[in-house]
Amino acid sequence: MFQQAEIDAQLQRILASPAFAASPRSTQFLAYCVRNGLDGNAIHLKETTIAVEVFNRAPGYDPKSDPIVRVHARRVREKLALYYRTAGSADPIRIELPKGRYIPSVCRTLPTRKTDFSDWPTEPARDAPVGRHGTERLQAQMTATRTSGNSGVTDPTDSGSVAARETGVSGIRGLARVVAITPLSLLAAVLKSSLAWIDDCLWRLKGAD
Repeated sequence: MFQQAEIDAQLQRILASPAFAASPRSTQFLAYCVRNGLDGNAIHLKETTIAVEVFNRAPGYDPKSDPIVRVHARRVREKLALYYRTAGSADPIRIELPKGRYIPSVCRTLPTRKTDFSDWPTEPARDAPVGRHGTERLQAQMTATRTSGNSGVTDPTDSGSVAARETGVSGIRGLARVVAITPLSLLAAVLKSSLAWIDDCLWRLKGAD
């Protein structure tokens, strides 16, 4: 439910915007529709009544020969759409004038969904071999690491191996967090950086063995 004060405040924000401030007739039209709608006087929100009350037409107004109400209704809808695309994009209440009628609709709006992630920090990519040759080199290093030593596995007490594994766990967890929140447009850069980091760790591990 809306409080009348809330809708009045939203109406004043709309009417004070540049699109409406420069158009007295559109301002008067929208204010008339909203205020009569709030007061429960929907019976007054008809084309003939609006023509007489807002546009000073004679009581015998004929909408077939004079479309002034429909013309201004279209302009008001366009101005409302412009307002909510610009100055009113973050307003908590939305007022609209549905097509084919003059009784306004009022609804609450949800927060705008974030689509620009350019301000999110990302790890700078390091130079690393990529593509087919880089993949083959990485696979060879992983195979050598798994089969190093007499027992066929990496010595768990080796300080280099322990450091590499601990670093790897931390890095993988960090990568999981990044993948969970990073848009697809940044995923390629993150994956490239991660491959470079894995490559570096494997070279260190090989040197430690």
